[in-house]
Amino acid sequence: MGKTIKTKEVTIEEISSQEDFKQFVAMMEVTGQLKNFDELALDEQREVINKYYLWKDKGSPKAEMPKLKDEKEHEILKLYRVKHRGIQYLWYMTTDGQRIGLDYEEIHNQEDEYDENNQPTGRKTEGKTIVDRKPHYTIEYTKQKGEELLALASKYNDYPNCYFVNGPNNKVKCSDPETEFNVDGKEMIKLMAQAPGHKGRRV
Repeated sequence: MGKTIKTKEVTIEEISSQEDFKQFVAMMEVTGQLKNFDELALDEQREVINKYYLWKDKGSPKAEMPKLKDEKEHEILKLYRVKHRGIQYLWYMTTDGQRIGLDYEEIHNQEDEYDENNQPTGRKTEGKTIVDRKPHYTIEYTKQKGEELLALASKYNDYPNCYFVNGPNNKVKCSDPETEFNVDGKEMIKLMAQAPGHKGRRV
């Protein structure tokens, strides 16, 4: 038979006012086992109190804090520094497949518009075929932001994949991101020009 509380001798109010009980409830909350003790039904409160007594019987062990990860923190797989129309930007791919800092505007084909009698109106309407995709960058490059993202990428990978991009067909992988990735803009272009491989590609 499991141990039950002696509700006739000690009231729930008396138990819930005890410091040990408050500590127990706080541990249940931080480990996701309980939301709000005061909002529970009477039977549910009794179940929590039963667990409290079992916890006391086991010597009041401390709760193990779960490993918490900041939901805003991304695990960076690839980090890019891009020069686009004279402005530098940053974007990156995460290990779970997200693309952060770069969206694409899809350009569709134009088709003749027809009225309800299937006669041409002389106007054009957007078709379903995608004929082009224009990049839209949202994180403008600064040295501080570049260092911040490089540090985050390095947190999960000793040798993060970092790239310089200048135009649609010119991408260079940094051989040493720690010293190369956040050089000034002119030095970035110089490194790209000196990189081995076709059109500055470095693999």
